[in-house]
Amino acid sequence: MGRLLSTVRAALMVVATLGLLAAGGTAMAAGWGALAYQPTSGRHGKAVKQPSEAAAKKAAMNSCGRGCRLLASFKQCAAVAWDPRSKRWGWSRGKSAAEARKWSLQRCRDHGGRTCRVQVVACN
Repeated sequence: MGRLLSTVRAALMVVATLGLLAAGGTAMAAGWGALAYQPTSGRHGKAVKQPSEAAAKKAAMNSCGRGCRLLASFKQCAAVAWDPRSKRWGWSRGKSAAEARKWSLQRCRDHGGRTCRVQVVACN
């Protein structure tokens, strides 16, 4: 009985380890994302599933165009909220699109925006 229990425990440890390795591989395969933003116009650029952080930043800036600034690089999600009337804005990273949206809206309001709207959300 003791030997059987040891064998079962060892098998469970192998299965758990393989599960963790598979999950890590999936997360790494998602790659990098980045957001660029032009606060005066509200223009934005985004990149997702890029092979490196540098590639994500470059793709986001190229997507946004002249006059933009890089806001964030991320592995999960990020969002930008903007108030077109006051030109106030805020951004946030998050574990999900909903979390990134929520916090970008809050930061836009914290910066004085009254009619903040989510301008862009990007997730890997």
